[in-house]
Amino acid sequence: DTLDRKGIKPLNAKNFLWVLTREGMEGLHTRAQSVMQLVANSQQLGIVIRSDYMHLSRSLFAAAGSFATLYEDSSKMLLLRDMATSLARMPWLLTKDKTKVRVRDIRDSWGRRIPVRVSLQTPLPRHEQVLEAPE
Repeated sequence: DTLDRKGIKPLNAKNFLWVLTREGMEGLHTRAQSVMQLVANSQQLGIVIRSDYMHLSRSLFAAAGSFATLYEDSSKMLLLRDMATSLARMPWLLTKDKTKVRVRDIRDSWGRRIPVRVSLQTPLPRHEQVLEAPE
């Protein structure tokens, strides 16, 4: 209902590229504002939206705004090249991050299983003697 009042055409798998290309940045901006308005209205009605989704939507809109500002005076081909490069790197970066988390979890797990020697828990004695430099 809200989307109809604002004149926003629903997107589906067949038409989303065509519609977004035709509407341009202005249409994308209108869609983003409408989504945020719908979220705010749903919260006022007591409908709870998971914070993960809220954080993701804010991050995506911030990224879109940053891209629009960064590439405002640049060619569209430069924007497309950078987006393609980022999308191509995404699987590698995701795998790298997941591997780091898994290695950290294994290291922490083994750290809890291996007992620490008591002698390492007591502080080392301090030397009261001050060494003098040779003359």
